This record gives sequence, structure tokens and C-alpha cells, in this order.
Amino acid sequence: MLDWIIFAVVGKLFIFFWSKFPLPQKIENTKIGQLHSCGLCSGFWIYTALAFLLKINLLQLWFELGYVFVLSEIITGCVTSYVAHLISTGFETVHLRVTVI
Repeated sequence: MLDWIIFAVVGKLFIFFWSKFPLPQKIENTKIGQLHSCGLCSGFWIYTALAFLLKINLLQLWFELGYVFVLSEIITGCVTSYVAHLISTGFETVHLRVTVI
């Protein structure tokens, strides 16, 4: 479980750095530009790539199922991206946004 938490934190750092670096003018109006502005979307691809590189498999960690070649990494990227998105959205809502009454 600790491996997955470290994996999620490292991936969130990559998402943060990806969103902070500006894109060239030619790329801003393409699919990559849309991916750049969506933390959940870019998180899916970043977490899926990291799952391939770091050999993290949620099916094996949580459900003790076997390894399925590409599907395991896709499921790991999808679930981790969604959980990280929920945590960061909740943190931003509670601590960073100002509510005007």
C-alpha cells in the first residue's frame, strides 16, 4: 500500500510540473493543449506510463488478481488518477478557495 501512495504522490508531482510549463503557441489549440489543461486527463496518461515503468499493479495489490498485460496498467492509471484528482480537488476546496457570502 505504501508503494501505491508513493506512486500517487510522484505522479501528482509530474502532473503539477506538466501543467505549470507553458506549451508552444502551435500546440495550444490541439488535443495536447486540451490534455495540458485537464488534470484528470493528463493524470490518466502520466499514471499509466508510470505504472508501466515502476511495475505498479492495483489488481495485484488490492484484489490479489494476476497480471494482465496492458489492462493492469490502464486500470492502475485510471483509478490512481481519479483518487488523486478527488484528493487534490477536496484540498483546494477546503483550503485554497475563498467563499464570498
